[in-house]
Order: sequence, then structure tokens, then C-alpha cells
Amino acid sequence: MARIRKITTNRGTDSEIMKIAAEICINESKSVRSVAGDFDICNVSLNRYVKKIKAIPLYWTENKSAGVDWFSNFLKRNSTLSIRQPEATSLSRAMNFNPINVNMFMDKYESVLIKYKFEAHQVFNLDEIGITTVQNPGKIIAEKGKKQVGAITSAERGTLVTMCLAVNAVGNAIPPMFVFARVNYKDHFIRGGKPGCIGTSNKLGWMQGEQFLIFMQHFTKHVRCTPENKVLVLLDNHESHLCLPVIDYCREVETLETQSISLVTPENVRPYPKAKLNLKITQKGGRRKGKATILTDTPEKNEIAQRAAEKNKNIKRKLFPTEAKKRKGKLYSNSKSGEAWIQCCRCKFWSHEACAKIMFTAYYTCDNCEADDEK
Repeated sequence: MARIRKITTNRGTDSEIMKIAAEICINESKSVRSVAGDFDICNVSLNRYVKKIKAIPLYWTENKSAGVDWFSNFLKRNSTLSIRQPEATSLSRAMNFNPINVNMFMDKYESVLIKYKFEAHQVFNLDEIGITTVQNPGKIIAEKGKKQVGAITSAERGTLVTMCLAVNAVGNAIPPMFVFARVNYKDHFIRGGKPGCIGTSNKLGWMQGEQFLIFMQHFTKHVRCTPENKVLVLLDNHESHLCLPVIDYCREVETLETQSISLVTPENVRPYPKAKLNLKITQKGGRRKGKATILTDTPEKNEIAQRAAEKNKNIKRKLFPTEAKKRKGKLYSNSKSGEAWIQCCRCKFWSHEACAKIMFTAYYTCDNCEADDEK
């Protein structure tokens, strides 16, 4: 018995004829039977084809594409599908990411792990990422029909800052390094960064050979790798990673001898002599050594305001004005017991009765007030 059934009859209608007949039924409002008799086709097949065309919305045919309703229903029918934002991938990376290259890399990686017996804390992954200095504002609710909806940022167009970071398989990371798009690097560029982070600069703000050499020196300082304690660094084939000075530096670190460790006993510890006081600072008008900074930065403003507040707090306020201090002379609290004092009826200061010229004790006026009247 044949497995494949062959058609031996000529039954059926051409799709073009069926389409023309269906358009006549829809556009000219003719009955299906009459149109089927004119084209000598089956009226049941024509009726089924007409219903199929009527089920398709008209704007699908005009736009030559399905609508949003169909797409939302399609996603509901297929729950495993979702809308994703694709990541920009270069053509060379897409072509090189194939099973042959991946298997070759994994074979070499396995051979190195077996040869040197690396542990998880000795395997580091190193990569760079570009960061812009402008924040990306999130979505907000705004009025419909309004064309301009803005959010406050530091600038409309930011500058690129490259961050280089190395993380081991355990999850520990060394302090990052930042590459700024500046000709001259300043220390305040990394103010407020992670403790231990460093920075450098070039004209473009990208990672180059000189900057990557600085990062490898920074990496060696924190990891403290030696010929006995080697580490494995996984990185891509960027041009800066293949720089010759970087390769020579890594070879020098590999051939360096382990530093000797000396034990310090309590007998070897001697107290250091006390530092002498600086006479210029202790004397009035002595200046403290400062550091050049940008005064417009917020941390510097806050520090200056705090110093001024502490300085004003330590100042002792004068209880009497300068002229009153000259007038009052000797304090009443410092007088001898039994001495008589009299108060001026104008300035309310007290005077020694033995020294004052008392004419009328009820209305006594001191010499200072009388001198003011004469003027």
C-alpha cells in the first residue's frame, strides 16, 4: 500500500479566481450563489472564503500589517515570549562568538586551572565600562498633549568617564580606577569615591595603554601576587590590554622574589621622642599650613563654615562697651569691706564715695556725665 497519496482529480478552485469572486461579493453586494454560478465554482467554498476575508480588519489590508490588538493577543497566547531591549553587539563579536572559539577558550582555561591549581579567590575578571556624568531621568506622569516634559539634570550632555574594575570569583572587588577626559588630572576628581580608588586622565577619556599600566600597578598593590601566590586575570582582547609595557610589567612581577618578613619583638620597640611645639603656631598670628582647593565645591564650603562657627563659639563676648570700661574703673567686687559706694543717677555706674565730689547724695552725677554735659 502506498504511503503517499497522490491527487488524481482536478477538483478545487484557483486562489486568484476565488479572491476575485469574494471581492465582487463584498464590494458589489451580490449574493454568493449568483457569483459562484458566474465563475462556475462551489458556492460553499466561496461563502467560506468570504467569511475569512471579512474577519480581517480593513486597516490590516491598507497598512499591510497586523494591529496592536492582534500583537497583544499573540503575546497572551504565547506566555514564554516577552518584549526585550537588545544589547548593542558589534559585528566582530557576534561572528567570533561561535562554538569553535568558545570550546577553544574553555579548553585553555581548564588546562591553566589544572596546571597552577587556582582557587576561586585567585581568579579575577577585569573589564571597563563607560559612565556618563548626566543622570538618566526616569518616567513621570504628565498631562496629555504636552510636548515639552523635562527633568532637572546636571547637564544636557555629559562627558564620558571610563571605570576599570576587577572582581574575583568569590565576589571581592578591588577599588576601581576612573579615567577622565581631561589633559591634567586633579585629586579632587575622585572626591567622594570609594575608599582606595584612583584616577587618571587623557584627552578622550578611554582606556589606553598608559592608563592600563597604572591600573595593573594598582591591581598588584592590592592583590599582592607573587611567584608563589599567582592569580589569573580574564580580560578581552582590547588594544590597551595587549600593550607591550603592560606585558613587560606582568613578566617583571612574575620574576620578582618574595619580600622578606622580619618579626619585631617588644624589646626592639623604643618610644619616639616627643615632637617640639612650633613656636609660630603657638604665638599670636601664626599661620597653619593649608592645601590648595577649589572653594566653590560644597565640601569645602561646609568645612569653612564649620571652622567659622567654631571660631565664633570660642570668642568671649565683652559685657561692657569700651567707653563704659574706661569709666567704671575698679570693680565693686574687688573693693575692700566697709568702703562706701554711690551710684550715678544717669549712667548707673558706681563710684567710690571717698573719691567722688558729693554735693547732693540724692541726685549724684559722676564726673564723666558732667564732662559730657559741658561738651
